[in-house]
Amino acid sequence: MRIRQALAMASNFGFAYRLATVAAIRDALHETFSNRVRADLLCDVAHNGVFEEPWGGGTAWVARHNACRLARGGPALVAGAHDVPSYLARGSDAGPPELHSYDHGAGHLIEACRQTGRLPRASGFTTRVRMSRGRRGRLQSMIRAPLRVSEPLDRLMTCFELNDVMQRVALLHPAATLKN
Repeated sequence: MRIRQALAMASNFGFAYRLATVAAIRDALHETFSNRVRADLLCDVAHNGVFEEPWGGGTAWVARHNACRLARGGPALVAGAHDVPSYLARGSDAGPPELHSYDHGAGHLIEACRQTGRLPRASGFTTRVRMSRGRRGRLQSMIRAPLRVSEPLDRLMTCFELNDVMQRVALLHPAATLKN
């Protein structure tokens, strides 16, 4: 019973931290631009956790590190990078039951392409902001960077679709990235 309580507390802490991050971003947007700027959480997709799940007629504890739980028909977010689009996707309704986890991003694919010169520019730019943490956080750097093609992520999404894991819903272009 104690392990369940500890896991629930950790999950609640993680969720609260993510909500606090959204609130901090919203507050910064209000202070910088206007109180009329809206910033709402579309969906919350955690990429670390331990869950007891149905498995093979019983249950099993499933630990995910840098991997997301995928629910049938549920939302999925497959992250690109600060300069590469991400995908909003939907879990398959009928995919293989053992394929109910996915890597939360394609960073390793993107970086391999970047290092070998296979990540050309796309049209547009993004802003990358680095700040120190806390209420008195300060701007450390702000860089305007060209957007890059989504090809590495497109290949990954094609694999997910061919294996009936998830389907693409929308390509999300990065407008800005905040790193603390």
